[in-house]
Amino acid sequence: MKRRSVTRGILCGTTAAMFSAMLQLSAFALSANIQFSDPSAKVGEEFTVSMHVQGDSAISNTDIVLSYDSEKMEFISGDSASGSGGELTVKNSGGEGKSDVYYSLRFKALKDGSAAVQVKSAKLADSNQEATIAHQGSAAITIAAADATAGSSAAETAAAPTEATGPLSNLSLNPGTLTPAFSAGNTAYTAVVGEEVTRIAVNAVPATEGAKVNVTGNENLKLGENKIEVNVLGSDNSALGTYTIIVTKQQGTTPETAPIEDSTHVTIGTTSYTIADSFDQALLPAGYESESFIYGDRTVQAGKGSDEHLHLIYLLADGGSGNLYFYDDTSRTWSPYVQVGATAKAVSVVPLPEGVAVPEGLLVKQVTLNGKTVDGYIGQKDQGQNYCVFYGMNSKGEKGFYRFDLQEKTLQRYFSGDGAGQSTAEQLRAQYKVSHRKIVGLTCALVLAIGAAIYAFLRGARRKSPELAERERRRAERKAARAAEELLQRQEQEALQKTTSEEVESHTEEVLAGAAEQATEAEEPSPQQPEEIVLADDQVAVVPPEDTAADSAADDLGATRVLPQLDMSEHVRETLEEARNTADAITAQAQAVNGKKNTSGDEVFEDIDL
Repeated sequence: MKRRSVTRGILCGTTAAMFSAMLQLSAFALSANIQFSDPSAKVGEEFTVSMHVQGDSAISNTDIVLSYDSEKMEFISGDSASGSGGELTVKNSGGEGKSDVYYSLRFKALKDGSAAVQVKSAKLADSNQEATIAHQGSAAITIAAADATAGSSAAETAAAPTEATGPLSNLSLNPGTLTPAFSAGNTAYTAVVGEEVTRIAVNAVPATEGAKVNVTGNENLKLGENKIEVNVLGSDNSALGTYTIIVTKQQGTTPETAPIEDSTHVTIGTTSYTIADSFDQALLPAGYESESFIYGDRTVQAGKGSDEHLHLIYLLADGGSGNLYFYDDTSRTWSPYVQVGATAKAVSVVPLPEGVAVPEGLLVKQVTLNGKTVDGYIGQKDQGQNYCVFYGMNSKGEKGFYRFDLQEKTLQRYFSGDGAGQSTAEQLRAQYKVSHRKIVGLTCALVLAIGAAIYAFLRGARRKSPELAERERRRAERKAARAAEELLQRQEQEALQKTTSEEVESHTEEVLAGAAEQATEAEEPSPQQPEEIVLADDQVAVVPPEDTAADSAADDLGATRVLPQLDMSEHVRETLEEARNTADAITAQAQAVNGKKNTSGDEVFEDIDL
């Protein structure tokens, strides 16, 4: 049984170690995505295809072979790219590498129609291992004829989201401005008003003659969010659709929101970008889905996540390279899309909302994260040497300030007071203490968990084996029976020895007493000693018949009692001597007797010669 338990324990420990090793290998496996933009152009124009390579960690070696339609497009130049005749190679090796790398590939449109750029083969690796390609996209290019405007072709029209019709032809607020601008196909809007507003007038114009509009929630506005619903009913009172407006009533006056003048271009910092009508949906990170978003007077493709006010829109730089940017439709601010941290727990850098104060002790400064420059903050004492702070959003949609260690590349939540009044050494010591406690606690918890799992497995195995339990029960019963039998045998043996010893002592005392009594009687003289009489040859000695005591003694002793009278004293002495010797022999034999009984069962001594 012990051997089985030890074997099970070894198997459990080995399994746990192998499982832990597999988890570690799985945790450090490198995966990557290859994604493309979907540009459009006219015949004779140059356009740029942006290829985005994104990995779980820094990618230091890139070797990608691409194919393209050489009849409709001609390769001109590209980042780390070379090739012609329908095939080109993007190769980059050495250096520290980045987890997000963008490659701009410049082409010239030769013939109208649809073309594509596809991946023939790809090898991506960091300094230790080769990456697994989790997603491999392609670029869809729409080329219009030279006399046609961009986006007029059927292919582009199908690719780009279009404005759908709806039950309303117009919708406006007074006071307040709809965000985004009204579109019949879009039924969700937001607006911001000041604390002086208690009622909003909603102007809704039905698109169908005879239709009716019913507005609710536009009166008695409270501070915070208020929901206004515009229900459109047909002439037969059938429901045609509902428009929802979330109005935020804030302290202060109603902001004056100017309309977006240029819905095609946007300037971020000193760089001008073009808003792409569409892009490869594979570029969207996990947790985002494609949507049609109205920006100004245009409908563009965007990504929508857990925050309905944040939209991922693809922007193209003048050189043709493209990136995803966050657009906050409430504050109308832009921010590069950057993910910091491991893929499973990555945090996206988002614009700082209005009304959110920057923690004390931090200075506003642009910082570089994963090769992209974003608005961030540094400590007054640290001055950005060891850490920086940014405003971000996790995968659950929770927003807040995060602290990024520039040396260790680790990420953690930032709370007011962290680092503002502490020196770098104090911060490092505090982080070390916390990390040390966590490591010790996790190690102890892991050891206890493995021990509990092994114990539960062994206990469960014993409970699940009725045959084993029955064998153990029988074994215990046999052991108890043997112990009881041995105890009974010992008790019987002790009783027998005690009885035998008592019998030996009793019989020995009787024999010795009888022998001593015979020796005493033999040595005692006759009470009446007759005078010695000399008889002639013809005379006879006669014993007087009156002496009955003498007769009785003579009967007990036999002929030896009369021998002294017959002058036989020498014979008597020999007889007494023989009796003593016999008594000594009997005593010696009695001491050597082991308590055996004869076959008849009588309690007599064996081999005693009387």
